[in-house]
Amino acid sequence: MKIMLLNLRTYLFALLIFSLSSCSKVKDEQPGPIEQVPDTVARILADAYPNAKEITLKTLEKDKEWEARFSDGELQYYAVLNPSKILAAHKLISPTVPDSIKKYFEIIPVLSPNKGVLSDYREIINTKASDRNYTAKFTVDQKDYLLRFRTYNQPSGDYDVTVTNYHKFSYYDLDDKISSYLTSNNYANVIAKIMVLDDNKKQYTAWTNHVNGETGEMVFDDAGRLIVSFRRAEAISRLTDLPESIQKFTKNTGLLLSDQNYKFAENNISGYHIFMLGIVGVRGYRYALDFDLDGNVITSQLNISIVHDRK
Repeated sequence: MKIMLLNLRTYLFALLIFSLSSCSKVKDEQPGPIEQVPDTVARILADAYPNAKEITLKTLEKDKEWEARFSDGELQYYAVLNPSKILAAHKLISPTVPDSIKKYFEIIPVLSPNKGVLSDYREIINTKASDRNYTAKFTVDQKDYLLRFRTYNQPSGDYDVTVTNYHKFSYYDLDDKISSYLTSNNYANVIAKIMVLDDNKKQYTAWTNHVNGETGEMVFDDAGRLIVSFRRAEAISRLTDLPESIQKFTKNTGLLLSDQNYKFAENNISGYHIFMLGIVGVRGYRYALDFDLDGNVITSQLNISIVHDRK
C-alpha cells in the first residue's frame, strides 16, 4: 500500500513538473515583453502545439480570450483560445494569394480582384472537416472584406465561396446577454456565431426560432444590442420602394433584386434586408445585405458557387 501511494505521489509530482514546464516554455518563447497570461491558457497552447516557437500572446478580452501567433517547424499559425480550449486556429500560408486561386474570382460582381487586393492567405484548421477551408482578406475602395472558400469534389477544383465584412476569426458560441435577450423575447436559439473584428470588438449572429413560428437570423453588436432582426414589418418587391442610396448600391452590383426583400422592425430597431441573385455562365451568386434606415450597410454576405471548367 505504501509503495502504491509513493508511486502515485511520484506520478502526480512528475505531472505537475511537466505542466509547469509547458507553461514556462510558452512564456519563454515569446519574443517580446511577456503579457500576463494564465497558466491554464499557456498549457492549452503547449499541449496542442508542443513544438511551437516564437510565440506571441495578446489579450483579446481581459481574463476571457487571447490570440497567439507562433511557428511550428517552418509553418506559421494564428490561434484564439480561452481558459478552456482553442476556439479557432489558422495556418498562415502566404501574405499574398496565388494566381491559381485569384483566377476563380475575377468576375465576382463588385468584389473583383481587378478592383482591389487579395492578401493574408490562410487555411482554417478543422480536424473534423473532410473539406478544406481557406480565407483571404480582400481590400477594395479602402474597405476590407473576408473571402472564405471551401474546396469540395476534389480534384476538380470546385469551390463554395462566402464574402462577408472583414473579421479576424469566428467561432460558434452564445453570449450570456444575447441568450437572455432571446429567452425573454420568446426566441429559441438554434446556433450562434461570434465574429471578432479587426478592433477586437465582436459581432454576434444567432439563427433562431420565435414562438410564433418565424425563423431567421438576428445580429447583435459588441454590447449585445440588437442591430438586425428577421421580423418583417413590410414586404418590398420593387427596387423603387427602397431608399435611393440602397437603389444605387443594388444597381452597381449587376445582380437582380429578388422578391424576398423586406423592412425589418423590432424593439425600435429598423432597417432593410435585400436579397439579390445572378448567374454568369456556370457561376451562381446570392447576395444578402442588411441596411440601416439611412442606407448604411450593417451586414453583407455574398455566396458563390464556382465550378472549375471541365474538359
